[in-house]
Amino acid sequence: MNTILAITAVCLLPSDMVVEDRCDVIEVNHYHGDDGRLIHTQIIFWDYAEESAGEQVAAWRLWKNPATMPTRDQYTGQWQVLWHDGETMRLVKADNFRETWTQYDREMESRTDLPRSRQRGLTKRRNVPTSLR
Repeated sequence: MNTILAITAVCLLPSDMVVEDRCDVIEVNHYHGDDGRLIHTQIIFWDYAEESAGEQVAAWRLWKNPATMPTRDQYTGQWQVLWHDGETMRLVKADNFRETWTQYDREMESRTDLPRSRQRGLTKRRNVPTSLR
């Protein structure tokens, strides 16, 4: 049901009010400590990197709301996630999705190959008229 409401919200918003990005894989990672307790859940956006023949983190966010679980678009087959990222309504699409449960932080580990300062990040928020904020 939440997916239907989210899609409806995107359809009703002017296209310039939603910041859209693409990546190769959207991952929801549940990071647990050695004692099995959940430390945090994060959503990681991965790009394939030809030079390293693997994946690189493009960006990540803490995952705070189960209603923002990525869903598969039945028409395109793409995975997408829509959420308020601060004051920005953001939509990220990918061809692939995975959900993982680990005892290490996958995004933090990836920084050994690509420091956070070199991650491509997500598109910056566009200027929105004050009357629409």
